[in-house]
Amino acid sequence: MRNWYYDTSDTSHKWTDDHKASMEKFINRLNFDDHDFFNIDDYQLFLAIDGPSRPLSSEQIEQDRQQLLAEIAKPVNMTKDHAKSMLKAVEFWKLRYDTKYQEWMDKVSRAWGWNVTAPNPVEVDVDEGYLSD
Repeated sequence: MRNWYYDTSDTSHKWTDDHKASMEKFINRLNFDDHDFFNIDDYQLFLAIDGPSRPLSSEQIEQDRQQLLAEIAKPVNMTKDHAKSMLKAVEFWKLRYDTKYQEWMDKVSRAWGWNVTAPNPVEVDVDEGYLSD
């Protein structure tokens, strides 16, 4: 199973009802497609996950889905609610990744001030002038 879960022993931030209400209000004001696909508890869980999302094959997605269904039935690596949130994330991925990923990455890059139009010179294939994989 992918390392989706996080160390719940970290006490650096405890979510109070006020935190959740404030976060929910903030998210509801955001203007992005499908912001209401997830609920505040999902967002709360996902904020602790750090790292890029990479393309997955249909087989990998189905394997993840099956493992999360097993976690929902009998939690071992995460709580049942976390597994439900992660299953929702897998469904979101399956529905939107292929058509939205590049748009999302461009928006994140612009938000961080990265130049999304000019590739990193180290990654340029001299013959083609495109980014190398």
